Amino acid sequence: MGKKLAGKRKNKNCFVSIIIHNGQCETVQDEKETIAQSKPRTDYFQDDSTKRDFLARNVSFEGENHGRSCEEDPCKNNGMCIDSENGFMCICQSPYFGKACEENPCSSIPCKNGGECQIEGETYKCICKIPYIGDRCERDPCTPNPCENEGKCRVDGDHFNCTCVYPYSGDMCEIGPCYPNPCQNDGECEIDGESFKCMCKNPFIGDTCESGPCYPNPCQNDGECEIDGESFKCMCKNPFIGDTCESELCSPNPCLNNGTCTHDEANFECSCISPFYGIICDKSPCEPNPCLNDGMCMSDGEKFKCMCKPPFYGERCEKDNCTPNPCLNGGRCFNMRGNFQCICPFPFYGEKCTPNPCLNGGKCLNEKGSFKCICPHSFYGERCEINHCTSNPCLNGGKCLSGREKFHCLCPLYFHGERCEKLMEITTQNFRTSTLMTAMWTTISTNPCDSNPCKNDGICKIDGEKMNCLCFTPFYGEYCENDPCHPNPCRNLGTCEITARGFEGYDQGTYRCSCPESFSGLNCEIGNVKTTTQNFRTSTLMTTIWTTPYTSKYLFNVYILLQVLT
Repeated sequence: MGKKLAGKRKNKNCFVSIIIHNGQCETVQDEKETIAQSKPRTDYFQDDSTKRDFLARNVSFEGENHGRSCEEDPCKNNGMCIDSENGFMCICQSPYFGKACEENPCSSIPCKNGGECQIEGETYKCICKIPYIGDRCERDPCTPNPCENEGKCRVDGDHFNCTCVYPYSGDMCEIGPCYPNPCQNDGECEIDGESFKCMCKNPFIGDTCESGPCYPNPCQNDGECEIDGESFKCMCKNPFIGDTCESELCSPNPCLNNGTCTHDEANFECSCISPFYGIICDKSPCEPNPCLNDGMCMSDGEKFKCMCKPPFYGERCEKDNCTPNPCLNGGRCFNMRGNFQCICPFPFYGEKCTPNPCLNGGKCLNEKGSFKCICPHSFYGERCEINHCTSNPCLNGGKCLSGREKFHCLCPLYFHGERCEKLMEITTQNFRTSTLMTAMWTTISTNPCDSNPCKNDGICKIDGEKMNCLCFTPFYGEYCENDPCHPNPCRNLGTCEITARGFEGYDQGTYRCSCPESFSGLNCEIGNVKTTTQNFRTSTLMTTIWTTPYTSKYLFNVYILLQVLT
């Protein structure tokens, strides 16, 4: 008899006692014990007396089979049957498992694609059909095709072989006329039949793009060649110079414009004749001409000065106040020194010929930094925008007269009221032989000065049934609407300003002309002469400017005389 082991299997209540004797297991029913289930083919037991664990291999407990016993020999594949209180349990031999030891590693058909499953020990092995490979015959080495360039894939055991299309070769047909790329200098390789053709990048040429501006090296005397666009540039070693380093310092003379060359072992230096300068005397302040718009360049050492033709000015004669034309609405631009003046077509006005801000036919007068509107009869406001009769407030055919603050209605016969909205009342009384008719009559007397028709603060006076305007200097006209600056009496683009007193000895008492530079006089009719001189190395430049008044209101002539005194 072997040793009786009264113990328990961990984690499972089975009421089965185990005796291990010569590698065989026997069951006893004399007492209830606890047995725990582990995974198939390996089980752990615990001795209740010593609390030590024991490992039993090649054993499989899959749980109790209720209602059956070992007399029916339910355990397959030489499994050992153990009766329990509620049925039986099977202890399976490797590699079998399951409640009746009916399953093995190949039972789940693990081999794919028709592979044959063979049991090896406690596991399995798949015998694959061509072309499949892998532990479970799950892979086809030729799907997807690993062969490049239209190569044909064939399975060889656990591997594959590529049959390549000419001219390709290699394990995966990856090698061809363009692999590795035979084209140099980033040339692009294209297959041409059984050979290749190189598409060369500029400036390289040749079968393999091996030739270029620097191959063979065009630089002499150990000069270093660098590619420069489609050409090359030589980096010369001292004392060599030239496009291909073909010349030595000062031989031939590198100094341009009759410059004198001197050198040491590594460097040269040019002594330049004025006005030339630069490393090789190749620079001149007036070459190329820096003066724009046909300006005349005059050099002074390494500096220059531009003599500009009118109307241009600026360091390089690049400025013209009338380009682009700042005058709007077809205005004509005239250049002034550092400024411009616009001659505006009617009805535009102002510095840049902007539209007339005065509404309803109002006349605009220029004022410093602003303007003033001379409004026609019945219109008021800063821009002549107010006329109290615009909404036709008078009813029943009444005539509206607009005043500065309100309107007045002239009502037709039988009507009266602020808006002619009331009708005259007529009553009758009968007597023995006649009828008495009584009417209420309203007489409206109008004051022609109520509408304040006098402009520019003129005073309205009643003269019988008429009115007269008393105008303040310098305004005049029936309604004081005229002023001495319209039309402009100032010539040569002078600006007219209204005044009530004289300025600078001109006691005309109505207007003043602000004249542009080089003009003076009451109406800017006198031209001034200005002479300037500039000294240069060998000459003196005299510039004389004079002006002659022109009969036109806006035009004048300017003459410039350049005289070089030697």
